[in-house]
Amino acid sequence: MSVKRLTDLVEFTDTAINDLDFFWTDEVQESTVTISIATPCVVGWTAHGLVANNQVVFSTDGALPTEIVAGTAYYVIATGLTVDSFQISLTSGGVAINTTGAQSGVHSASSYISKKISGLKLKSILGNVAYSTTFTPGTVDVANVITHNLNTEDIVVQLWDVTNSEVIYADITFTSTTQINIKFASNPSGQVKVIVLGKGGLTADSRPYKVLTGIVSQVTTGVPTIIILENTLGVTPVWSRVMAGNYQFTSVGTFTAGKTVAFLQMATGSFNSHCQVSSTINVIELVATNNALSLADDLLVSVPFEIRVYN
Repeated sequence: MSVKRLTDLVEFTDTAINDLDFFWTDEVQESTVTISIATPCVVGWTAHGLVANNQVVFSTDGALPTEIVAGTAYYVIATGLTVDSFQISLTSGGVAINTTGAQSGVHSASSYISKKISGLKLKSILGNVAYSTTFTPGTVDVANVITHNLNTEDIVVQLWDVTNSEVIYADITFTSTTQINIKFASNPSGQVKVIVLGKGGLTADSRPYKVLTGIVSQVTTGVPTIIILENTLGVTPVWSRVMAGNYQFTSVGTFTAGKTVAFLQMATGSFNSHCQVSSTINVIELVATNNALSLADDLLVSVPFEIRVYN
């Protein structure tokens, strides 16, 4: 079985996944089943592993018993629950369904089993990328277009009813590597929270540090600009010019004391330059000096630059 859906998210307040967070994952399992015409109806599913209140959805290539509708979620009830069979109800802990009439074809059932998983394990499965947004559904049966920034079709989508804090099921299609369409048979009561987690070709980063690597340039009295080659810091670098030859990249709490190092590759030209990490955890300071060892602007021309923050 593989992770198919995330439910009951705990401490998920932004798009970041923390190693120590815990999530409930739903793993889907599917099987062919038998359904009796009886009072009560009994579903036969060898070694199903389900417990009371798990939900089950049925499908068939023929006809289900009259009282069972394909695609509807039914609840496993405690009464009559065995290793290989169970009874079902329309509500959690409700009355067992009785079946009548005829049936035909091969029936199938699917169910989600919830398991607790750490943020660290989740990242190893999905890669440390996520996107979330809140939107108000439009017309029923018309696709709600959600554009994300993960650049992958290998993703998991979770929908929540913001008003009721309940999971929502919908028809989700992937139209591109950065866009999904969400279509509801009946619109939720209010806004919907959509959380997208992407895997794609990404794997968990095994390096003992987070890194920002790029090419830095600075012209006249402007702030430095950077062409980013890799960024796992989780923040976008914003530079400021303190004075001629003195520039700062500020990000509150990003640069762990005693575990942050920065590199500036020497470039061609009549100047000497170096970078240093400030004494705070908030600032990377970049200093450029000319041959006279004087601070000066307009010296950084496509200079390779890297910051590493160790775990």
